Amino acid sequence: MSQRKLKIGSRMNSKLLSAKTVDPFSNSRRLTGLNEKGEPISLLYHLKRHARSKRLILRWTEKGAVVTAPVCATLETIDRFVFEQREWLLKKMKQAQEAERLPFPLIFPFRGGLVKIELNASVLKWEHVSETQWVLRVPISDRADKERVRQKIATLLRHEARQILAERFERIQKKVPQKASAWRLSSARRRWGSCNPKLRTINLSWRLVGCSDEVIDYVIAHELAHLREANHSKNFWIEVEKIDPQYREHEQKIKQIRSEMFPGL
Repeated sequence: MSQRKLKIGSRMNSKLLSAKTVDPFSNSRRLTGLNEKGEPISLLYHLKRHARSKRLILRWTEKGAVVTAPVCATLETIDRFVFEQREWLLKKMKQAQEAERLPFPLIFPFRGGLVKIELNASVLKWEHVSETQWVLRVPISDRADKERVRQKIATLLRHEARQILAERFERIQKKVPQKASAWRLSSARRRWGSCNPKLRTINLSWRLVGCSDEVIDYVIAHELAHLREANHSKNFWIEVEKIDPQYREHEQKIKQIRSEMFPGL
């Protein structure tokens, strides 16, 4: 997660023309002004105030630009700080927009192999063409609205991921005495899995379906181990090894996998 910082009292110069709150519930503010070329631009950020904060911190997250600010910081100071980072923010916005575009041809990682998405099909059909290759035929026109195509493909992959992860989760959980109360499918892009030891719940990103079964099993083992050891201590890794004796190999594999395996979805 990228971020920028500024101590309160620092001097700033900007080409900020206007600023207003567009959503009081989420403290979202819209800034308008000029970029370095003198062209009009618009920026949106979400404001969070914390009593312990001593400086302004601007982060780029999955939800966009987020500013953490001290309680004493004025909106004028915060707005100018954000706008001072306009070129950085515009770059982040462009990267986010590009990540939302569907790649063509529509080929994605799937269970350690690849799945090719074919549109204009007469009926919905999954076809396992080889050990590491699948074809998903989708009954939607390639001339359809791109957002509609994106949502359709994402829904189908999520549905398949839910079934695959449920099967892998049940299989791995049988190996351990500690049981999760429930597991949930998430849309996380940067976290393969997470665990709440108090509630004994586990979240698994549907994007795990792009990994091989052994890597999926490792992530599940990792989160199940957190039910007994909430940290990453030596005892935690002992618990992981009980479930997955080859966890070191699988951990290295997942580190080499791009967290964003499904661009645009």
